[in-house]
Amino acid sequence: MSTAENAINSSLREQMFAMGRAARAAADELTRSSGEARNGALRAAAAAIRENLDAILEANSRDMAAARERGLSAARLVRLALDEARVEAMAAGVDVVGQIALHQVRGAGGEVHLGTGGGRRAGQRHREDSQQ
Repeated sequence: MSTAENAINSSLREQMFAMGRAARAAADELTRSSGEARNGALRAAAAAIRENLDAILEANSRDMAAARERGLSAARLVRLALDEARVEAMAAGVDVVGQIALHQVRGAGGEVHLGTGGGRRAGQRHREDSQQ
């Protein structure tokens, strides 16, 4: 591996660790936030995806060109490719998570309020309730 490749890999590694630290800090903050705040963040994320459609597609176009240059297989290229429908599906998926978090779901052993957790994940609550 050349010196330039080592520098790129080192820089990428540093960027990935920085993103991981930022994600962990955000997760800690989300844990302490209210369900209303989390739902608001989900709605804002879905809106941001929709509002940035052109930028997302443009960045994906650059990613696709780089992937072709690197010789990625056709199957990988298909998975990487975005179009308006795929980007909308991403936004809709975020919307669904926010909507689910606003509703009560009844499990076999009791009610589970998704998004309110109280320190436990909703699925964990459901499993504990259904085992009683």
